Amino acid sequence: MKFTELSDYRLPAGTVTEWAPYTVAPESEWVVDLRPATFDHEMHLRRSAEYQAGNSWLGAVFEIDRPFDGAAFETALYLWTAHHEVLRSTVSLEYFPGDRAVGCRPDGITRRYTHPAGAIGIHGRVTGAMTGDAITAHLTSTFDAELSPLTWPHHRAVTITDLDPDSGGQERFVAVLAADHCVVDAYSLLVAIGELRAFYLAEVDGTQPRSSCAGSHLDYGIHDRKAGAELTPVHPAVTHWRTFLAASGWRFPDSGLTSAQPVTSHDAPGSCGGSEFVLSAREADEVNRICREAGHSMQTTVFTALALAHRAVTGEPRMRAAMPMHTRFEPRYVDAIGWFVGLGPLDVDVRAAESFRRAMDLTTGAIGAAKAVSRYPYPRIAQLTGCEAIPEFVISYLDVRYVPGAADWARLKAQTLRGRTESDREVYLWVARTPDGITVSTRHPGTAAAAAAVRDFVDTAVEILSRVGTEGVDAPLEGVVAAQLPA
Repeated sequence: MKFTELSDYRLPAGTVTEWAPYTVAPESEWVVDLRPATFDHEMHLRRSAEYQAGNSWLGAVFEIDRPFDGAAFETALYLWTAHHEVLRSTVSLEYFPGDRAVGCRPDGITRRYTHPAGAIGIHGRVTGAMTGDAITAHLTSTFDAELSPLTWPHHRAVTITDLDPDSGGQERFVAVLAADHCVVDAYSLLVAIGELRAFYLAEVDGTQPRSSCAGSHLDYGIHDRKAGAELTPVHPAVTHWRTFLAASGWRFPDSGLTSAQPVTSHDAPGSCGGSEFVLSAREADEVNRICREAGHSMQTTVFTALALAHRAVTGEPRMRAAMPMHTRFEPRYVDAIGWFVGLGPLDVDVRAAESFRRAMDLTTGAIGAAKAVSRYPYPRIAQLTGCEAIPEFVISYLDVRYVPGAADWARLKAQTLRGRTESDREVYLWVARTPDGITVSTRHPGTAAAAAAVRDFVDTAVEILSRVGTEGVDAPLEGVVAAQLPA
C-alpha cells in the first residue's frame, strides 16, 4: 500500500461533491465525556493550539465499483461515523497559550465531548465539475484548512462522479476520505476503505452490512492514561529513552542521510518523497520463507536489510531511529478507528555481523527492546525527561495483508494519503507488506543530496533482500556496498 501526498495520486476529472458530518443538536448540547484523551492526542492538541503543528491529516483514496447514488453514499458515511465513537467526539482545551494553566483541570486532562449517533447527520454539497489537477489542488487546500484537532468534525469525505469513459464512466466513482490524526492513524484508513465501501454496497444492493465489533478509541484512552501513570523518572522505559536521547545530545538521532550542503536552485522547498513497490508478492514470500526457517520474522528481515544498507551508505555501524508500533493489543481494537501508535527507540548495531543471519539476531534484540518501551506513551516520557525534541529519523513497518478488503485494493486503485509536511531534517520510511508485495514510501528534505542518499539507502536495502532470496541468510556481507555520502 503506497502512502503519499495527494498530489502524487492522479485523480480523474469529474463532478465533486463534498461530505461532512454535522450536529443535529446545538454545540451547547454536546455531552461531557469523562473518558480522557490519550497522551498523544493531548500533545497534538496543545501543539496545534500553539501553532507548532503543521498539516496533520491522513487520508485514503479508492474507487467504489458501483454507479454513484448520493443518498446511498450519505447513508454509508453516516453508518461509518455512527459505528466509530471517536468520529463523533472532540477534545477541547479549556485555556489557550498565555493563560497560566493551559487547557487543564488539576490532573492535566483536557475535556472531551461526545455526541450519540442519533445526534449527527451528513451534509453533501456539490462543488461542480473539475479537472483532475483542479480537484487535487482544491482538496489539498480544503483538508489543510479545515481538518484540525481544534475543531469538529475531524473527518470529511469527497466523491468524484461522472467520470470519463476511460476512468470508469458511470459504472464507478472515486471516494476520498480524510481525517485529522487525532482520530485516525494510517492503519485506520486501511480499515476505513473496506468499511465505507461495504456500507455503500450494502445500501445500494439492499443487503445487511457486516459490521465489525470494533472497540472504541475513547475506551483506549483510559488504558493509555493508566500506562502513563505507571511511569516515574526511574521507570525502565524512561531510563531507556533517556539513554537513547542523551546519546544524540538530547535530540532524536538523525538519519545520517541528509546532507549539510546548501539548497540549490534545482532543489524543491520543504520535503519530498516517493512510494513504490520494491518486491513482488512472490519475492517477499520467498524471502519470508528463508528467514522464517532461520527463526526470524519478516519485520526483523526488513529492518536488518535497512540497518545493513544504512551502514553501507553512511559508514555508521549503528542505525538509530524512532520506530512507530501499533498498540492494538486487545482484540476489540484490531479494527477500531483511532490513533493506536506507540513509539520505540530503535538502536541496531551491526558492527559484529559477518552474515545476514548474525545481523538478524542483533536486529531481533533491538526490535524487542524498542517494542517493550513503545507500550508506554512517549509524550509522558518526554515530560519526565524534559526533552521537547521531535523525531527526525522514523522507520515504520506494517503487515497489512489481512486487513479486511485488502485483496481488493489493487483493483480499486486504493492508496493512503498524508498531508504535506515541511522539514529540512526529517527522513521517514514507511514499509508495508501488502497482498501484492512490499512497498516503501519515503519523505525527506527536498535537496538533491538528500534525495540521492535516501534513494541509495532504499536501493541498497532492496538489493540485500534480493540477495537473501537467492543466496540465503549465510551469504557474506562483504559485497554489500553503496556510494558513500560526502563528508
